Amino acid sequence: PNQVSWVAFYSDVEHEVLPVQSGYRITLTYNLYFAAPPAQSLAPPVGVEPLLDAFKRLLQDPAFFPDGGRLGFALKHQYPVPANPDMDEDSMEKARDVLRSLASALKGGDRALFQAASAVGLQPALRLAYELEYAGVYLLDHVFEGGYQIDNWREAMDWTKGEHVEKMKEPWYPPMSEEDEARLRKNAVQWVTPRESITRVKTDYVAYGNDAMLASVYGDLVLIATVPPHGDRLTA
Repeated sequence: PNQVSWVAFYSDVEHEVLPVQSGYRITLTYNLYFAAPPAQSLAPPVGVEPLLDAFKRLLQDPAFFPDGGRLGFALKHQYPVPANPDMDEDSMEKARDVLRSLASALKGGDRALFQAASAVGLQPALRLAYELEYAGVYLLDHVFEGGYQIDNWREAMDWTKGEHVEKMKEPWYPPMSEEDEARLRKNAVQWVTPRESITRVKTDYVAYGNDAMLASVYGDLVLIATVPPHGDRLTA
């Protein structure tokens, strides 16, 4: 039948266009990009009111993170997060802008969660969570750049300004200084949903065992909400 069909997908999705057996086919291909958010406010997403009520009840409870803390949520939808192979300051800042701009393009329940957390003063932010061998879980505000040899993940994360939020459970976990332990307690995240996200970003790096080899690390796109101490909360 004569009809116009369309499909939209991310650039890394494998696809196939079958040959035309009869007639003709005209194909128009477009690259889609996120635009600036609209000036007018969008209608509140479905599901935001129950989340608002739940957050308000928790924040009014003096036993809930009395000294403040952080909540973590894995996002439920897929988003395009480009890798950032460059290491200069300009490209790093552009990589940070990617996560900041995604906040205005969240979908469905992710958008409802972000708006509800923002409305009650939890300062939601998007981060990439990396679970790293012999190091633990770190949060980054940009895609880990990779592309070079990693001998020590702690040193690599310190260099790239990652936040250490969780120890690994292995018995051979390397010892930490008192300063690092205190920083870990301050940065700790209570995961409300499992950390594994629909959006996972792959970065290649050079690992070294008996020989140098190419390896990969994956970052999960997550939402981090910061809970103020009880006396500083917006509970209206």
